[in-house]
Amino acid sequence: MAYNVKNVYQEVKQMRQLQLAKNRIKLAAKAAGSAKQSTKKEGSETTLNQATSGFLKQAWFNLIPSYGLTLGWINLHVFLNKVFGDKFFCKLGAEWIPRTKLNQLAGQQIKAVGKGIGLVEMAVLGILDLIALIIIISLIAIIYYIFRETFSGKVLNLFL
Repeated sequence: MAYNVKNVYQEVKQMRQLQLAKNRIKLAAKAAGSAKQSTKKEGSETTLNQATSGFLKQAWFNLIPSYGLTLGWINLHVFLNKVFGDKFFCKLGAEWIPRTKLNQLAGQQIKAVGKGIGLVEMAVLGILDLIALIIIISLIAIIYYIFRETFSGKVLNLFL
């Protein structure tokens, strides 16, 4: 085995490249591990919050096409926000603010916009709930009137 300078240089170069590759793999594994740990801590809560936020947003969009039936989900969302908090169900108004790094840096200004939208949503939700309550009470009164008149014989006497 004759070692010349060129062969030794090639071997040292290969060993350095191998060591650099190992270091890169270790760094990538460490970064992936820390990302997984932070995802495990915050990811499930954030993902669930984003999902329910999307449901709330769609409920507002589909309020008129569903003839107000999504009002039930909106009220349920508000109730569940009070029970479970902001980790799983966002506050009213927060579903319209996209979750990006830029918005997280903006911080207080974005939160102020979300609070303003939330106040408007609470007012609209209160008015819509009042209208729904009036409709439900009116339907119950109409049904009661129909049954009372039907079983008392007045309506049947009209046809005889």
